[in-house]
Amino acid sequence: MWREALSALGKMQVVEMLGVMILPSMVVWNSAVSACARAGQWQRAFRLLGDLEGMSLEADVVTYSSVIKACDMSSQWRLALTLLGSLRRQDIRANLVTFNTTITACVSDYWDLAVHMLQDLVAQAMCPDPFSLTTALDACGVAEDWLLALTCMEGKIQATTACWNAMIKTAAGADGWTMGVHLLQQMPADQLQPNIMTLGSALKAAERASEWGMALLLAASIPQRRLRGNVITDNSLLSALSQASKWQAALHLLDSMAAQCQPDAVSYNTTITACTRATHSKHAMELLSSMEQRSLERSAISFNSAVRAFADGRWTSSLELLRLD
Repeated sequence: MWREALSALGKMQVVEMLGVMILPSMVVWNSAVSACARAGQWQRAFRLLGDLEGMSLEADVVTYSSVIKACDMSSQWRLALTLLGSLRRQDIRANLVTFNTTITACVSDYWDLAVHMLQDLVAQAMCPDPFSLTTALDACGVAEDWLLALTCMEGKIQATTACWNAMIKTAAGADGWTMGVHLLQQMPADQLQPNIMTLGSALKAAERASEWGMALLLAASIPQRRLRGNVITDNSLLSALSQASKWQAALHLLDSMAAQCQPDAVSYNTTITACTRATHSKHAMELLSSMEQRSLERSAISFNSAVRAFADGRWTSSLELLRLD
C-alpha cells in the first residue's frame, strides 16, 4: 500500500509540473505517511514529513504521530523523541496516540524516559489510557524497579488486568515476590479477575525467591480458578518442586504436562535437576533418553545435571553419559 500511496503523490507532482495545480491535501499526505509507517518504512515516512517544508502544507499531529509510529516499529527511539520535541516547538499539541507511541518506542532502550513520558502526560492534563500505563509498567519491568511501578499505578486510571499483570511481572523480575502475591490478592477489590498470565507471573516471583511453599499454593489455585496451566506456569512449578527436593512430584507433573501442554527442554532439565538433588540416577538417565526421543535439544545443562546424579560413586555410568551425543 505504501508504494501505491507514494505513486499517487508522485503523479500529483507530475501534473503540477505540466502547469495544472493539483496539490495533495493534508488528508492525502497523511494517508501516504501512515501507509509508510504501517509498512515500517520509517525513512520514507520521515522524508515525506520533510517534503512538507517546500509546499503550502503544514504538518499536524496526525503527521507526526504516523512518523513516530514508524520510528517505534523500527526501534528508532531517538528519532521518535526528536520528532516529539519538534512537534512541541511548533506549538502542535500532542495527543494520546503520540504519547503512547513515543512511550512504546522508549521502553526497551530508554525505560526511564518512558516513565517520564507517562508523568508528562498527566502533567499536561491528559488522561493516560490502559495502554499508556501498561507500557510504562513494562518499562519498569525492564529496569526491574517495582517501587517505580507502584508510583506509576498510583492516582492514575482504573487499571486493567493487563496493567496488574505488568506490575506483578515487574515484581517478579525485581525479587519483590511478596508484593507480587499481594497485588494478586488485591485484584478482586478492583473488580478484576486474575488470568493465567497473572498467576504465571506471581508463581515465577515466588519461584525466583525460592519460596517454593508459596509457589505450590499458587499452582494449586490455578485449577481452582478454572484456569488452564501452560508450559510457563508448569516450568515455574517444576523449579519450585526441584528446590523443595520433591522429585517424585516433579516427575508426576512432567508426565501430566503432555495432557495440556507439551514439555520443553527447560521442563526436562529442571526435572533432571530435581532427580539429581535426590541422587536418583536412574530417573535422570530415563529423562535424558526421553529428551532424545522427543527431539528436544540436550544441552550442557542436561548432561551436567545427569552426571551429577551419579554422585554415589558410579563413575563408570558418568563416563557412559559423556560418550552420548
